Parts: sequence; C-alpha cells; structure tokens
Amino acid sequence: MPVVGFVNVGMADASANRVAAFRMGLSEAGYAEGQNVRVSTCGGAQRNGGRRLLHTEERVRALFARMRDELNEMASRHASEVAVLRTELDEIRAQFDELPAVSLARQRAHAELVGLHRERAIQRARAAERDASTPLH
Repeated sequence: MPVVGFVNVGMADASANRVAAFRMGLSEAGYAEGQNVRVSTCGGAQRNGGRRLLHTEERVRALFARMRDELNEMASRHASEVAVLRTELDEIRAQFDELPAVSLARQRAHAELVGLHRERAIQRARAAERDASTPLH
C-alpha cells in the first residue's frame, strides 16, 4: 500500500485545517485512507539553537530503524518466495527432463500396437484363405 506523507512545519494547532483539506483532496482523488493509501503526518517544528527542526535526532534514528526493519522483513519474505519459486522450477525441470523418455516410450508402444494389428490382420487373412482341395458349392 502506498504511503503519502504530510509534513507540517508550523504549529500543530494551526495545521489541523490543512491536514483535513489534504485528506479530503486524497478522498476526492479516489484514495481511501487505510484501504488503498496510508497517510503519515508529522509536524510541530521544534527549535534547537534558534534553528527550526522538523525532527529530532531520536525521531530520525527511530524512523530509519523502522525503515531498516521493514526492509529486512521484505527481504526475508522475498527470499522465502524465491525459494518456493526455485523449488517449483526444479520440479518443472525434472518433469521436462522426463518428457523425451516418455515421448520415446509412447512412440515405441504405438509402433508395437501397429505391429500387433498387422499380425492380427495377417492371421485373419490366413484363416480366411480358401482350401483348394475343398470343392466350391
């Protein structure tokens, strides 16, 4: 699910209307929060030595730690999915390797069946041959 961020650089009380308008704009564009988009808001700028800070060092470290954990989780899911796909591929390759032998066995069985039909036809023809010593009626 995609994540849309809203960063407020002003005071939290003053930006409530902006956040509401932002969410309304998303819904008008066809996005439903929690269904097909996740909204992450942060704000409340702090001051450090006269400079405005959007995030404290602890918050940035926590954010990166969470992102690292999410990436590690995605990597492990990806690795398990790849392992499953490789197992399926190995099974398909084994079946594919058996295919020439199966095809050759079918060709041999067909040739044997044709030979048996031929022999049966010859035996029927011999049994139906007329005995020259018997008179015709």
